[in-house]
Amino acid sequence: MSKQRAINTGPKSVVAVKRFEAYKSTWKRINESIEDGYFLESITLIESIISDRLEARIAILNNQNHRSFLPLGDNVSILLGKNKKSRLNKETDPGLITLLNKVDDWKKKRNEALHEMVKVPDSNALSWDDKYAESQSIAKEGIELARAVSNIIKKLNKLNKPV
Repeated sequence: MSKQRAINTGPKSVVAVKRFEAYKSTWKRINESIEDGYFLESITLIESIISDRLEARIAILNNQNHRSFLPLGDNVSILLGKNKKSRLNKETDPGLITLLNKVDDWKKKRNEALHEMVKVPDSNALSWDDKYAESQSIAKEGIELARAVSNIIKKLNKLNKPV
């Protein structure tokens, strides 16, 4: 059974305040980790932000009070309507759909950066140093995606907020 997320009952609620502080600290750490060269750490934190925003969108589209913690790929699949097992509503906003496809592409790069640093698929494989250097651009791309996803979902969720 997946974990359930606490209910945010308003902008001044305990949950809202804790989420605000978590976001503030996470963005600070993302910036510090990139500045200090810890790109894999920043990629992991960026993924957490994107997943949280996608979970919020799924909850609004499906009129859910509780949201499950889901992996990034599951969130993207649900919103794009690619998850055949899911009965949840999919996204209809063209701007967010475009971003979801970009997130899906970024997710593949993220997987390579985080899970394939020591793998050598063939003799033409990049060196460890080259792979790590690529992780910097993956982190920077992730920051742009996280900001774009956060902004559009904030706007859309205000429009679609259940009464």
